[in-house]
Amino acid sequence: MVKSETTKKFDKELYMVNKELKEAYKELQLENQGLRENNEVYKQFFDNPLNGFVSYKIITDNKGIPVDFVYLEINRAFENLTGLKRENILNKKLSEAIPPEEAAELIKIYGKAALKYKKSHLEHYRPSINKYFEIFTFSPHKNRLISFFIDITQRKKAEDEIIKLNKNLNQRIEELTTLYELLPMSVAITQDKDCKTMYANPVMEELLGITPGSNMSLSSSSSEKPNFKAYLNGRELPPEELPIQKAIATGKPVIGSEFDIIRNDGRIVDFYGHAVPLFDRGGNIRGAIGAFDDITERKRAEEKLKSTMIELKRSNQELEQFAYVASHDLQEPLRMVSSFTQLLAKQYKDQLDENAKEYINYAVDGAKRMQQLINDLLLYSRVNTQGDKFEDINLEKVLDEVLYNLEIVIQENQAIITREPLPKICADYRQMSQLFQNLIGNALKYRSEETPKISISVQKKEENWLFMVKDNGIGMEPKYHEQVFQVFRRLHSPDDYEGTGIGLAIAKRIIERHHGQIWVKSEPRKGSTFYFTIPITL
Repeated sequence: MVKSETTKKFDKELYMVNKELKEAYKELQLENQGLRENNEVYKQFFDNPLNGFVSYKIITDNKGIPVDFVYLEINRAFENLTGLKRENILNKKLSEAIPPEEAAELIKIYGKAALKYKKSHLEHYRPSINKYFEIFTFSPHKNRLISFFIDITQRKKAEDEIIKLNKNLNQRIEELTTLYELLPMSVAITQDKDCKTMYANPVMEELLGITPGSNMSLSSSSSEKPNFKAYLNGRELPPEELPIQKAIATGKPVIGSEFDIIRNDGRIVDFYGHAVPLFDRGGNIRGAIGAFDDITERKRAEEKLKSTMIELKRSNQELEQFAYVASHDLQEPLRMVSSFTQLLAKQYKDQLDENAKEYINYAVDGAKRMQQLINDLLLYSRVNTQGDKFEDINLEKVLDEVLYNLEIVIQENQAIITREPLPKICADYRQMSQLFQNLIGNALKYRSEETPKISISVQKKEENWLFMVKDNGIGMEPKYHEQVFQVFRRLHSPDDYEGTGIGLAIAKRIIERHHGQIWVKSEPRKGSTFYFTIPITL
């Protein structure tokens, strides 16, 4: 059957339509596949357990400006993050769901994203729940807005803590820098474990005579070395023997280092100080810091004192020798004066008038006093030169002998003596006897009208024995407490009280030979207490 032209034309048009339909069907399948893929992506975002998801409907005014947003959809993560429940906020305005101040800020931010379908990325703080969020927003079309919420509260707290720590650290650095610059002592620091660069604070720079801010390290290259040198006992010190370099090399503190610096202008500065290594967090040495004192004046004073002490020792030896020789040589002439004066009085007593006899008595008495004075001077000069060696002695035995020697005087004065048990010590037995005899004898000599009462006691004080000899005698003014231990410093005339006034000076010298101290506390008419110390171990 032959088709007409009209039929052929119709078939051709039908074929083209059918072809277009097939192509349209293929495109529809592709679109459906894309929608399925998009839906899968959307579902993945929606079901994410960590990130909050929100879909809003945009509400605009008559000018098309966004004024509010309505919740269309939220996921479970959003509920957990914000505390907003699905059933309470769906189809509800943003301005009604959260506090007004927070809603106003979000509406303003979202409004900018909604206009012209812009994407937005921001950080937002919700005071009502005390959380920070990172929010990603975009508007797929004019009446929809999508937001993703990520909780960054911990990160923000960590950042705030870091900022706070940095602020505190910077403040501490400023404080340390100020301290470093204002310290009255010399300080040097290096952050270089090879010690090629080292800087000093202003005090150190001035002492070394170097330019402020210059490298003071003697370990630096020759062209950078400062114009000073370090010495110890006349020997120039290489850099590795200096305290800071040594602390870096050993990894240990260097304590009490002493050395001299000779500046370029010839001035010598004596240094005494310490250095400690600095470590990084891994425990590796990263540098060192040192602090030093200028002991130049002290060293000069020590040298002067040492020279003075040597001269004083020599002078004391000469004086002791002179006192011994003079007093020894005076003994015989004095005995002759005393003997011949007494012989003169005996043989010519009938030929002498009363004045002559009185003058002879004065001469004899003066000779006796001179003899006692010479004997006491000999005793004083021999305390250090002719003392016995120290040995373990029992002070109980020493005191027994002293009281036995003073028994007659004690009985004459009807004195009451009390005592505590005394310890064993390392000392010169003979000099300890002399010490107690002088102190007890003084208490009996300077008695008051009351019955003499003398107590002897001892206490253990750290490294010393503290002895006390207390009496109820006449006492003395506080201004004389030091003078009584000086040679010939009498508080009373020989007519009132016998003696040469040298007994307490001898006691003081004995105590000093035993590395102790002696002193007195007393008031007039209230008695005296003599204190002295003896080391427990010598």
